[in-house]
Amino acid sequence: MTDHTAAQPTWECRACGDPWPCASARASLRAEYAEFPTSLSLFMTSSYVAASSQLTGIPVEELFDRFFGWLRPRGGAS
Repeated sequence: MTDHTAAQPTWECRACGDPWPCASARASLRAEYAEFPTSLSLFMTSSYVAASSQLTGIPVEELFDRFFGWLRPRGGAS
């Protein structure tokens, strides 16, 4: 288990203070959910919904990219 978890209501990483999910949290979540990508998407959706109600000063597009942008396949995959 990682220490790079979200501190609510700020949604900053408890370990490094970066906006959550930080780079370490993303790597850990990818490893943890490697065989269950749909479950990772559902977890991030639930986190996004909670964060969007608490981080009202951040544009929705920025939050969307923060929570989902790193889940998209990179390179030639579609």
